[in-house]
Amino acid sequence: MKQACPFPRPNRFTRWFLFALVLLAASLFLYVGKALAQKADPTKSAPETAIERVTIFPDRIIMPPQADASVALEGYSVETSIRDNLATTTITQTYKNNSSRTLEARYLFPLPADANFSSFTLTVNGKALEGRILEKNEARNTYQEIVRRLIDPGLLEYIDDRTVQASIAPFFAGETKKIQLSYTQLLQRDGGLYKYSYYLGSQAPGTINQPVPMHGITRAEDIRCIRYPCHPAAPSAPAPSLDLNLDIHTAQALKTVYSPTHDPKINREGAQKAAVKLTVKPQDVQKEKNFVLYFSQDNDAITLNTLNYQKAGEDGYFLMTVRTPENIKTEVLPKDVVLVLDTSGSMSGDKIRQAKEALKTIISRLRPEDRFGLLQFNTDVSAFKNELVPANAANKQSALDYVQTLEASGSTHIEAALKEGFAQLKNHEAKRPAYVIFLTDGEPTVGITDTEGLVQVAEKANTYDARLFSFGVGYDLNALLLGKLSDNNHGSATFVEPNENLELAVTGFYKKIEAPVLTDAKLDFSGLQVKKQYPDTLNDLFAGSEVVLLGRYTGPGGGTLKLTGKVGSETKNFEYPVRWETSTAHNQLPRLWAGRRIAYLLDSIRQHGENTELKDEVVALSKQYGIITPYTSFLAQEPDDSRRQAANGFMSSGGSMLAPAAPMASRTAMDASSGQGAVQFSKRLGAMKAQSSASALNAAQAPAAESAEGIASPTLKTIGTKTFTLSKEGVWADTAYDEKTHGKPQAITFGTDDYFQLLAAKPELLPYFSLGEQVLVVLMESDGHWKAYQVLPAKTS
Repeated sequence: MKQACPFPRPNRFTRWFLFALVLLAASLFLYVGKALAQKADPTKSAPETAIERVTIFPDRIIMPPQADASVALEGYSVETSIRDNLATTTITQTYKNNSSRTLEARYLFPLPADANFSSFTLTVNGKALEGRILEKNEARNTYQEIVRRLIDPGLLEYIDDRTVQASIAPFFAGETKKIQLSYTQLLQRDGGLYKYSYYLGSQAPGTINQPVPMHGITRAEDIRCIRYPCHPAAPSAPAPSLDLNLDIHTAQALKTVYSPTHDPKINREGAQKAAVKLTVKPQDVQKEKNFVLYFSQDNDAITLNTLNYQKAGEDGYFLMTVRTPENIKTEVLPKDVVLVLDTSGSMSGDKIRQAKEALKTIISRLRPEDRFGLLQFNTDVSAFKNELVPANAANKQSALDYVQTLEASGSTHIEAALKEGFAQLKNHEAKRPAYVIFLTDGEPTVGITDTEGLVQVAEKANTYDARLFSFGVGYDLNALLLGKLSDNNHGSATFVEPNENLELAVTGFYKKIEAPVLTDAKLDFSGLQVKKQYPDTLNDLFAGSEVVLLGRYTGPGGGTLKLTGKVGSETKNFEYPVRWETSTAHNQLPRLWAGRRIAYLLDSIRQHGENTELKDEVVALSKQYGIITPYTSFLAQEPDDSRRQAANGFMSSGGSMLAPAAPMASRTAMDASSGQGAVQFSKRLGAMKAQSSASALNAAQAPAAESAEGIASPTLKTIGTKTFTLSKEGVWADTAYDEKTHGKPQAITFGTDDYFQLLAAKPELLPYFSLGEQVLVVLMESDGHWKAYQVLPAKTS
């Protein structure tokens, strides 16, 4: 028998009421728990449904998938104070939320490996912000997750960095956030030079999204975005330039200040201070991802420093700077100077006026112990005096009066000008350096007029070992002739285009050579096997000058660099110990050296004629190091065998080409001796022979129609000693890859566990894999064998 329940059974209404009461209690419990959790973690200031998240890097902004979302970088500056070898860097960035919603921003900033985090500070709108440092393992996991989610290989560059992470919330609609980050680092010394670097990024600051076509897909609706959405709102204003300002102050005299990546403005303020300024436009950030600056401090009269790059088992590359301080202890040598001015009819107008002002400036700057000669030439030659005269006040004033009377008329008698110019040195003394400054704007029209004939005239006339410095004005001149005359007489040729100021060019040049301190300077590499060094001779060193040499060497090791030269009739010797270890830290050096080597090869071809051996070497170097020449262009090929064509996305000037990048000059301009193309090619060739930074090398390759800031080729990128070309299928392929030599590549899918495990095992692949989602690269393994790796695109759903 069932026992009766002591409580009455609740009716249906009561049961529903009790159920609702339980639900209400549960909801209240969850609300209180979430509120307490939010109080414990203030970075979670609102539910995810009420706030959108945005990730901000120093060089990119990743937005949530709403078409009207927009955060813009509105200001970016870097201030660095260097005191001896301690650098304090302060980064200031201003961001604006241009969307209509409140955002939660996650700010990530990779820090240099040698930064001192004890001084780390982060402020937003002037208020200290709580942030933390992600150590390498945690940072690696964070970036891997972002790379997988966004399919953004560019983020691989951050994987091995310690990273500052902070939450900037709430970020209200229309609000501006000013972020300031400071850190200190102890600069390391390498080859006598201290190195400072700052990461600029892999693309223009403020970029939000970049659509990338998938392999084999051409429809616009099927284009994938490496950052979503595909069609964000356009930024309200262009991305700002990045301003870097470095203030250097050293206890000892500051010697070399040099950047292998850029050409900053360097203002020396006394012997121990320098202000370095660089403005990087957004479109230029892609060319060099890092700004690198070297400086040295020393008490020696002449400072010599070296950097090297060498992979195990391969020949190395070296860069050497020879700097002579302005206030050198060695006595400045008295010199002999001959000024030769073309006054033919074509020099009329602004050209003769500016040339006369330049001569006046040079004459005024002559030292009392100097001697000088002055002559003009047109159809005939007329000299101020028949020989060198002392640069005393009376002679200088007479010369200034003589210059004032010069007028342009007649023809161009270069043969007579060369003979009489060197003849002015008949009372020259061997212990004094001698310089002939030769200025003309036209081709020879009287006497001997062919190039080889005039070169021989100068060779016979120059019995005084004088340095000949030529200035070519305008386009109606023989650029090849001026180049040969200067090269054969240990000088240089400068070309001034019609839109340039002749007076500034001539006087600026003279200031560099007005104080010789060591003549006939030579380098001897004792114990070091050096080859293909450019320039191969130093000639004369001047006060305040810096010479940068680039070369190759065989085998690591040490030795002694011996610098010798003459001070008057006395020979001086300087010795510097050198030790070159296997190192790939200075990965700019291979391409800088290749640029010099190519320039000298092209100059030899131009002066002496083309031969197969020189041409083939230019083509091979161009392909390996990604340097555009009159013989070569890099291009995207039509689909066929994508791996073969991507790896060989290069053709000689005789082959067919599709949408090539503009070469530094056409073959027509290279082969011409006169005209605009010949002059501009001569200028770029001279710039390549003198370049010592990646920016300068890029600018030297730029076609005449481009700005002087360099070239940007979307189908060509260089990383260290490797060059990659981009095929129409989106494959970045190593130009060194050859299937017969290297075999079929090991395939790996982008973003998979195997992909990241390979990068963890071979971190040297990181810079190559960061090129994109499809990469083909050849790598030397630890056993000395080459192996090819090919990254395949991530599978789409």
